Amino acid sequence: MTGVTRTQGNWLVGAGVGLLGLALVGMAGCGDNHGASVDLVPTPRTLEDAIIGVVSEPHGVFAAGKKDSLFASLEKRLWPSFLLVPSAFALRNQNGNVEPISCEPPPCPLVTLSRVTETDAGDGEIDEALLIAQTFTNDVGQYEIVNAAAENVDTCRLMVSVGGGPQRTRSFVLERTADINVTTETTVRIVLERLKLSPPVQLCDFDTESLKNICNEVSIAVVPAVGDTIAAINADAFSLAVQDPCVRRAVADATGGPFDDGRGPIGPCPHR
Repeated sequence: MTGVTRTQGNWLVGAGVGLLGLALVGMAGCGDNHGASVDLVPTPRTLEDAIIGVVSEPHGVFAAGKKDSLFASLEKRLWPSFLLVPSAFALRNQNGNVEPISCEPPPCPLVTLSRVTETDAGDGEIDEALLIAQTFTNDVGQYEIVNAAAENVDTCRLMVSVGGGPQRTRSFVLERTADINVTTETTVRIVLERLKLSPPVQLCDFDTESLKNICNEVSIAVVPAVGDTIAAINADAFSLAVQDPCVRRAVADATGGPFDDGRGPIGPCPHR
């Protein structure tokens, strides 16, 4: 008998799938704008009414308040069961100081799906996002939210978030895989910062493709960002991205031209 046995073949296939999963977990989820060079473009799950992703933070830690043992036990039974959660897009760069969170034993953080309106975001702050659905992550930072809102992620503007106050980390939903990490939080901050500047623009002036482009540029700009806490690394990442010429150019392209941020003309983007 030549070749491998059926059992051996199945083992090899399973091993390949497992390695693929390890390679994908933790990549920033900006979505595919067909502009970034990649080595691998995974195939996301095809559930039309589900948004999935991975939450990543410094050292893989997300502090949460204590819960009684009964609630913690219930939460664990409600964890979604994932074999593999593919990331939205294999970006050219990724901040190596964050990794998928671990929360074993519970409690695990609560991921919220909301809709942000132009009125709410008009002043550059999100204060009254409209809650749609929420779920806990599982013990390795993966989440799944099943809701009809996921059927059209281009509607202005869905957002997933985790935590609050200094731990808050957000992500615009640009496709049905929406990871939550320093790159996506910085992207949200960059867009909100633009809403405060002249000439005036609105949140819905940023379409999905332009947000993907901004997110991809942010992912490169924030590679050097450091911080031992969520607040620290998010603050450092924003300080890098807000002055990065490639990020500024992506924002200008999204909103129809230059803007006044007090930093003068936008310089050349080295990789464009």
